[in-house]
Parts: sequence; C-alpha cells; structure tokens
Amino acid sequence: MEYKDYYAILGVDRKADQKQIKEAYRKLARQYHPDRNKDPGTAARFKEICEAYEVLGNPEKRAKYDAIPRDWHQVFGADWADGYRHAGPWWQSHNGGQGIRFTFGSRGAEGFSDFFRMFFASADDLFADYGYRTRETPYRGHDLEGTLEITLREAYQGTEKAIRFNGRTLQLRIPPGTGDGSRIKVPQKGAPGTGGGPAGDLYVRIRIRPHHFFRLNGRDLECTLPVTVSEAALGARVEFPFFKGTVSVNVPPGSQNGTVLRLKGLGLPAAGGEPAGDLLVRLEVKIPEKPTPREKELLKELQTVSGFNPRSGLVI
Repeated sequence: MEYKDYYAILGVDRKADQKQIKEAYRKLARQYHPDRNKDPGTAARFKEICEAYEVLGNPEKRAKYDAIPRDWHQVFGADWADGYRHAGPWWQSHNGGQGIRFTFGSRGAEGFSDFFRMFFASADDLFADYGYRTRETPYRGHDLEGTLEITLREAYQGTEKAIRFNGRTLQLRIPPGTGDGSRIKVPQKGAPGTGGGPAGDLYVRIRIRPHHFFRLNGRDLECTLPVTVSEAALGARVEFPFFKGTVSVNVPPGSQNGTVLRLKGLGLPAAGGEPAGDLLVRLEVKIPEKPTPREKELLKELQTVSGFNPRSGLVI
C-alpha cells in the first residue's frame, strides 16, 4: 500500500499554513469537481483532493499525518500480503496486543484510500468491511465554493439568480450593494454529509462584469462625463443616466478638463457592514468636431474679445 503524499496532492509546501491549505483545496476542488469537469479521471482526482484536505485541513489529523514516516510499514512493523493487514508491533500497541487482522474491501472509509482508512478512519468504518456494523459516525460534508458573474446594475440594485449546482436549482438572493469578490453563504448546500451528518455549506463568490460607462473601484463608482466648452466655462447643472433613473451634477464655472467631482453616497449602496461608496465624475471637455457656420462665427468673436491665454504660464 503506497504512502499518500497529501501535500503533493494539494500542491502545497509541508510548512504551509491552514489558510494556504484551504485556498489550495478550494482552487483544486473547483477545477476537478465532477459537475464542472467531465474529463476522464476527474471523479478519482476530486476524491483524492477531498481526502488530502480531510487530513491536512484538520490540525489534529495533520499533526498525526506529519508523524507518519514514508517507510511506515517498516517502522511500524506492519506486513501486507494478499489484501490482508497483519498487525505488527505498532498495531498491537494500539489495539491492546490482540493481533487483530483486518480485510479491506473496496468501499473505503467515506470512499477514501486504504492509507486514509488505516490511519484516520474510525473503528466503525473498519469493522463495517467485515459485515459487522456498529453505529456509523456522522461526518459533516465539505464546504464547496462556486463563482457567479453578475452585471454592475444587478450588484447596485440587488437581484435573484437561479443557479444550477450539483444537479440542483438554487435561488440565490444577491442584496443591493454586493461588492466584487463578496461571498454569499448558502447553508447546507455543499457536499452531502455521511452517516446522518449535515451537508456542508455552499459559498458563492460574486464577480462583477465590467460596465461600458461606470467603473467600480472598491465601493466607489467612477465615470467620465462629456461637457461642452460653455458648460465648463460658465458652469451648468448636467444630467446623465444612472442605475436609478438619472442623476445630476453641478459643474462649477471655470471647470478644467479632467476635473473630478464627488457625489457622496452614490456609489454601491451600503451592504454587509460596508458603507455606501461615492460617485466620482471626471469631466471631459468636448469641442464640436464639425462646428456649424454660426458656431465658427461665435468662436472667432470669442477669439477676438477674449484676453485669455492658456500658455501664459509656460516657462522653459
């Protein structure tokens, strides 16, 4: 029976902390989940990943695993032959010296490998393989994580989405003001438990698609608003479309190209303990590409009467 290198299975260093182990597991579980990946061997790879996390994700099991040498069969005095494990000195010291002999069937504790069952399965799992059934220990199912893309309008206003997960259709409520990268918890919709244990939870990570006009920066919204020369020079109240009807901004007289105006509280609405963001409006002064004869006439008049020289401060 081979030694299972759970660190290699998850692709982490043996000194990795619990956060790194959890992140590695989630990434691989998404990649190899049978509902998303139909390649041959995916189910076996997914089971192997879950087994590794079952051990390394539990500090007590991880400490026990780290104490198991790669040549454990020699150190522990266990002899494998013809599908039987004959208890050696290590096992005698752990079962009262009774020399119990076990036969492993194909079921495996929770579908995991013989290596896992030898060191980490409960006695109930082992005895069940001989036709003996004691009480089955309840195990909580693994938490699972998925990703859902929504529009910026849906994030701002809130929405409900029907999502397909593990062969089930779930109604997911997305509150107004949900930020990019937020996680929504769906209780007990993760992997099913065993032995009567509860299912794990499902975490849906929200990704917000780029918008053609507004940009999302944290909880702030940013946009570039075109204004005319006269609006920038004389000042104006300019209205433009928003997620809830329209919004207007006061352009101060003498506003320059690139001036940024802040509208408090008009970013993403407050949600999940996070305050509402702001709306930042960057002014872009536009001139007519093809001015009319009358516009040309007025511009020439302005050129004649105006004493404004935008280059007066240039020094080289």
